[in-house]
Amino acid sequence: MTIQFDAAFDNSNFKSATGLVVWGLMGELLVLKSTLHNNVSSPFATEAYACLEGIKLGISMDKSVIGAIIRDIQNKKPCFQEIIFQHIYRLGNSQAHRIAKNTLDRGEISYLMGE
Repeated sequence: MTIQFDAAFDNSNFKSATGLVVWGLMGELLVLKSTLHNNVSSPFATEAYACLEGIKLGISMDKSVIGAIIRDIQNKKPCFQEIIFQHIYRLGNSQAHRIAKNTLDRGEISYLMGE
């Protein structure tokens, strides 16, 4: 993702505006955003605000999907007496990986439960 940003400064009213454009890896337009700031002291501060807005937007976009998934997981935790999340390499988790790969290849979901 590429984030482009710039700013405009109104020195008579001590205001600034930031314009942000986010492009995806394939060159697709992802976001257009603008922000306003009051009580801005200088053009240099205006550029600093623009940089800050660009960083904040990048962080929020990068974590927006993952953050929503993590919140969903956190909301489900009370359903269990104990739950542990841990990364396991594919070699130690081959059965689950095989199921996921087969589902992806077939394009069909499955749910099997033993008695």
